[in-house]
Amino acid sequence: MFFRVFKIIIETCCILLFASCIACNRFTSYLSQAAVGQMRIVTQSKKIDDYLKTPNLPDSVRTQLQLVKEIRAYAFGKLGLNETSNYTKFYDQKGKPLLWVVSASKEFKLEPKLWWFPIVGRVSYKGFFTLDGADEQAEDLLADGYDTRVREVNAWSTLGWFSDPVMSSMLDYPEGDLAELLFHELSHSTIYIKGDVEFSESLANFIGIRGAQMYLADKYGKESKEYTTYVNQQVDYDLLDKYMLQAANKLDSVYATFTPQQPVAEKRKTKKAFIKQIVDNVDTVSFVDTAYFYHAFKNRQLPNNAYFIVKRQYSSKMADFEAELNTIAQGDLIKYIAYLRDKYKK
Repeated sequence: MFFRVFKIIIETCCILLFASCIACNRFTSYLSQAAVGQMRIVTQSKKIDDYLKTPNLPDSVRTQLQLVKEIRAYAFGKLGLNETSNYTKFYDQKGKPLLWVVSASKEFKLEPKLWWFPIVGRVSYKGFFTLDGADEQAEDLLADGYDTRVREVNAWSTLGWFSDPVMSSMLDYPEGDLAELLFHELSHSTIYIKGDVEFSESLANFIGIRGAQMYLADKYGKESKEYTTYVNQQVDYDLLDKYMLQAANKLDSVYATFTPQQPVAEKRKTKKAFIKQIVDNVDTVSFVDTAYFYHAFKNRQLPNNAYFIVKRQYSSKMADFEAELNTIAQGDLIKYIAYLRDKYKK
C-alpha cells in the first residue's frame, strides 16, 4: 500500500512541477487541489470484498455492492471492455458531495471554453473537489463574459492513472442506471480520444446506455419491468436530447444574426427570449412519462450556452454511433465495441 501511495505522490509532483514550469501559479494551484482531492479518495478507498465483511453492513449497501461486482464482470466478460481494477474499491462519501465540474461557453456563440492539461490535452471542463473552488472559477469566467455551468458529479474516470472506486452516492442508483454509469466510465479505459471530449463522452454515453439495455435484457428478459422501465426512461432522455440539440442549432442561427454594432443589452434580451421559448415548448415533446419535462426544468434557472455545450458533448453523436452499430456490426454491441477497440487502440 505504501509503495503504491508513494508512487502516486511522485507522479503527482512531477505533473505539478511540469505545470509550474509552463503555466501560472494559479494553474499549479488548481492541479494541487485536484491532486489532493484525488489522493484523499485513493488512500481512503477500501476494497469492496473487504467492505462486504463489515459487521452489520446494511442489506441495501451489500446488495448494491454485489451488483457492482456483477456489472463489472458483465462489462469485461460479455461486452469486451478492457479489464481494469476500476470499481473494485469503495469510497464512503458520508452523505457529502465530492466533485463539481465547471463548463463555459462564449456568451453569444455555442463555443466551449477549453483548458489544456497534461496527459489528456484540451478539455471543455474543470473539476473541483470544493464547491467554493468551482464557484470561484465560474465567477471569474462570468467576469470574462462567458456563460457558465456548475454541476455536481458522482463518477469520473482517471483514464487508468488511478483505480477508480465506487462512490457511495452511486449506490442510490436503480440497477439500470448503475449499469449505465459503470459501463460509461469503464468504456473510457477502452476507448478515449485525447483532446476530443465530444467524441469520447458521446461514445461512452452510447456504450453505457446500450450496454445497460443488453445487461437488463440478459438478466431479466425484455418483457420484465426492470428492462421496460429503463428503456422507457431512455426513450424520454433521447427525446429531450434530440429536442435540445435541435434547439441548440436554432440558437446558433439566432447568434449568427447578431452584429458587432448591435448593443449587448439587445443581444441578451433576444437570447433570453429565445431560450425561454425553448423551455416553454418542451411540453410539446411526446414523452412516455408525460410529466417528464417537469423534471428537466421545473423550478430551475433558464439553461444557458454552457448547458447546450454539455448537451452536445454527451449526445450530439449518438445517432452516428447507432448508424455505425447497425451498418458495421449488424446491431451487435459486442462486435461494435471490438471494432472500436481495434480502431482506437490506446
